[in-house]
Amino acid sequence: MELLVSIATGLVIVGVAGPIIVSGIRGSLINERFQRSQQDFLRLSSFIDAEVSEGSRLQFAQATAGCSPSGSSVVTITIPYEFDTSTLLPREAVVHYFIDSGALYRCGPPINANGSLDPDGTIATSQISSNTQMTVNSGSNAKGLNYTLSMRNESNQVIFSGTGGSRTRAGIIDN
Repeated sequence: MELLVSIATGLVIVGVAGPIIVSGIRGSLINERFQRSQQDFLRLSSFIDAEVSEGSRLQFAQATAGCSPSGSSVVTITIPYEFDTSTLLPREAVVHYFIDSGALYRCGPPINANGSLDPDGTIATSQISSNTQMTVNSGSNAKGLNYTLSMRNESNQVIFSGTGGSRTRAGIIDN
């Protein structure tokens, strides 16, 4: 008899505690996914801001010639990298950021292991973030970029969205 009462009590405790434990685990998983998305946003926005700050000008909705897949860029960054003494103009590299099939891509010269741009390298297209949308916000112009990055889950639901912004810093000094 005591054994049956103990078993019945144990089943009631498991029946009550089980959903609470499962709910706690689900909450932890959702929290972890949000934090991971927030960290991804911070890394991605830092990467974009670094390239924008090296640029001399920005353009929007440009054709992504030489990129595969190709389409229309969200933003195109022109980055001067050396002075051409024969033309007295800077040589420039072009980097496109564009969306294809719900992913954010970067197309342009490769980046060396030390983080510097390899302007003479072969143009390469790289997916830099899957399930990510980049939208250019008002206030963006040839010298400044304001944008929103929306990170999505497999069901295409936004799990994190944040805004960022940067200005070009490179310029030509005329004497």
